[in-house]
Amino acid sequence: MQHGNLLKEYVQNGSQEAFKEIVRTHLPLVWSTARRQVQDSHLAEDVAQQVFSLLAQKAQTLSEDVILSGWLYRATVHTASRIQRQEHRRVAREQHAANLMSDSPQESAWSQIEPLLDSAMSELDERDRDAIVLRYFEKKSLKDVGAALGINDDAAQKRLSRAVEKLRQYFAQNGQTISATTLTASLGVGAIQPAPAALLASITATAVSSLPAASNLTLISWTMIKPVAATIALVGLVATAVVQRNTNQSLRAELDESRAALAELNQTPPTNNSPHQPKLADDTELLRLRAEVARLRAVATELEQMKIDYASYQEAAARALQQARQDQRPAPSEAKSVITRAVSNMKQVGLAVRVIDDSKSEADFLIDGKAAPEVIKIYGSDIVAGKIFENITMLVNNSAEVRQLAQEHPDPIIGYTTKAIQDDDGKWVRAYLFWDGSVTSRQHATPEEIWDKVKR
Repeated sequence: MQHGNLLKEYVQNGSQEAFKEIVRTHLPLVWSTARRQVQDSHLAEDVAQQVFSLLAQKAQTLSEDVILSGWLYRATVHTASRIQRQEHRRVAREQHAANLMSDSPQESAWSQIEPLLDSAMSELDERDRDAIVLRYFEKKSLKDVGAALGINDDAAQKRLSRAVEKLRQYFAQNGQTISATTLTASLGVGAIQPAPAALLASITATAVSSLPAASNLTLISWTMIKPVAATIALVGLVATAVVQRNTNQSLRAELDESRAALAELNQTPPTNNSPHQPKLADDTELLRLRAEVARLRAVATELEQMKIDYASYQEAAARALQQARQDQRPAPSEAKSVITRAVSNMKQVGLAVRVIDDSKSEADFLIDGKAAPEVIKIYGSDIVAGKIFENITMLVNNSAEVRQLAQEHPDPIIGYTTKAIQDDDGKWVRAYLFWDGSVTSRQHATPEEIWDKVKR
């Protein structure tokens, strides 16, 4: 389901599943942007909480044609700026100084632009900013970017080029000179980082809880409780049930003893000649017995209510256990892990290509199918470089060929995984590397199939 449809489903039907999917999809963007702003993971989580709570409250007022990722990006920047303006400047300076001392080529370019990125983004107009977010933050294709902006692929490419150039000029004005190719490669690698795994459920629950009470009654359900929380609730219910059962047994024993005593009194005739005449010498004792009977009746009523409550506790505990079992997620499959590693390796190749291009070196990337010395120098080890390139087919072999291909074709592909990887659905997946360093993956029907864009 498209993001616009998810938002519409949430607004019209109050679907917590639609909102949860929105959070799952956009949380990396929000958290990464917030972390850059506040330079603190815990504060970034607070920012993310507030942004999605704001989305939950403002969803009904958003226009149907809003680009949700762009709206979330702007909301994150504003929220983070409000939370920690002064702290951001201090931490940004310290982080910048620390990064300048780093010897890692991969971290060098990103360390230059990270403290200034969101300030630079704020200087762009809304359409340019949305284009950057879609293309380099969310890894959308030019076709998807153009569709979101209502323009064709060529117009989207031109808008992106202009926006990147504006960013580059902003960095240059602030003492950070960087080429456009290195800038786009750095955005593709560093702009979005994985958010903490536990943050998704926390944000979903918190954002929904910020709605009015009537909406909460509609939205909150067991499906929003994580398995751990459901297990804790189950333990609490069981513990309460045990206490109630023990109390019931105690009250039942007391009730039985009192009933036996009352029956014994009723069986003894209150005659003047009886040696067993009960000690009812005055009205006070009679009143006491009547009060005791009334108390016993109240205890009996309370016992019956406890039986009902205990049955409810048992039913709730059973529901909680069943929901906890349903909410347990299987561990990531081996296929997903292999695909993730392949995409990560492809991103590393893209960064190496951009670093070599930025250094104005015309050295080859591969020699006899193995990583060239320039590439090994970047990774610091021929073993590491070999592992990264072992399942990658390069369509070009040096920066000159990359530039020539980029002139001949819009948004060309310069490499792909040699062997396709079969996923859990039986499809075959390849990762593809674009000339600007971005990476995408595609499903194919057969392991031999190649994306038509490569053949072009």
